[in-house]
Amino acid sequence: MSLDTLLENASKLGDDWTERVHVVVGAGVVAGEGALPRYSGPATVETVAGVVLGDRYRPFAADSGVFETDEERHDAEQMVTSIGRALLPRNPLGFGGEALLTLLEFNCPNNVAPVFWKSGPVAGTSWMPLFERAV
Repeated sequence: MSLDTLLENASKLGDDWTERVHVVVGAGVVAGEGALPRYSGPATVETVAGVVLGDRYRPFAADSGVFETDEERHDAEQMVTSIGRALLPRNPLGFGGEALLTLLEFNCPNNVAPVFWKSGPVAGTSWMPLFERAV
């Protein structure tokens, strides 16, 4: 359920619920502060993150430090996008277009580029990912 849906349903309880309810949205790891939901309605909503990854974990961000030149970064992004489009057409760089370089001990997040976690056909060949998602 999304934050907006939750608060929309809560608003049906009457007007005084906003004084009694304090919503906290948290995430253990987020790509950036913008990844946390924002709400500007009558309820009090606080967002917290345990770890904010930032550009260091976004290989195609100019400040990531992953590539030595802009041309190298651009070429790699084009290649990953091309393969990703075959594997996950609507999200070739992973959900949210993040292309994060993140791996958890129990799974590979879906906002990592699908070249790392999704198997499937690419240009007539079977693609085998390094870290296939468990879910």
